[in-house]
Amino acid sequence: MDARNISWILSGTLDEWYGMWAPQAFPAPRLAALLRQLQALAPRDPATRFLEARWLMRNGDVEAAEPLLEDLVATAGDARFPFPTNGKWIRPPWSSVRMKARLNLAFVYDLRGNRAGALRVYHNLLASPDLQTEARAAGYAYDDIRW
Repeated sequence: MDARNISWILSGTLDEWYGMWAPQAFPAPRLAALLRQLQALAPRDPATRFLEARWLMRNGDVEAAEPLLEDLVATAGDARFPFPTNGKWIRPPWSSVRMKARLNLAFVYDLRGNRAGALRVYHNLLASPDLQTEARAAGYAYDDIRW
């Protein structure tokens, strides 16, 4: 498998609702093996680094995920995930690595007790002019999200 396909598989298990809230639903040894394979194929790719952070978060190591996510927010630029997104499994269905890193950084801030920092990031994301465009195109609406 190439990096694109491995990223797609890992995103579908690490960056979707079941992967976030019921991580035991997916076999950790298989995910770890796929992540090692992806790291060997594309070690500095922003999608790889994002999935590394999600792996750390899945395993409860939000402290180690924080600098990875902060770096992605600062350096990912216009990087996109190398696979199609949809609103059924991957939520929010953003192809922007930077936007997903920002959202997950807010999660990390919340999990580490920095509610003010998390709210700042959440509000900043909700105010983004391009927030709705891609998500609506994928069939997802933010009608249930309020400040």
